[in-house]
Amino acid sequence: MGRFWASIPPLRTAVGLFGLSLGVCMNACLTLMFSFVQPGLTGFLLGVWGAGYAYSCGLATTSGGGLLTLLKAWNGGDLFAAYGGVFGLQIVCFLAAALMTRRLDVVGFRNTVKTRFADDMEIAVD
Repeated sequence: MGRFWASIPPLRTAVGLFGLSLGVCMNACLTLMFSFVQPGLTGFLLGVWGAGYAYSCGLATTSGGGLLTLLKAWNGGDLFAAYGGVFGLQIVCFLAAALMTRRLDVVGFRNTVKTRFADDMEIAVD
């Protein structure tokens, strides 16, 4: 029981730092998303981003809770180790996502969207 209470302050600090990191990440994601926007498509892309973000938050909440329960069961109920495992996986996934952003091509995306949007407008006018 003593180990459990001794681990609460680091756990609270970790949760607070992850909350701060999430805010910074959301700001960076919105900034990156706006770099892809073509004039006239801001609302559409913001809506798509918002829907994707909502689905990802729901998936992350349910899968994170399930993983937390699984890790807690595997390590004999040690809450600190279970949260550490979930946060460790979150860090690995975040780093993988950050590395994938290096492959983004803003100019190519804008050209593709511009072409598709122009084609859609031609079809709509006909």
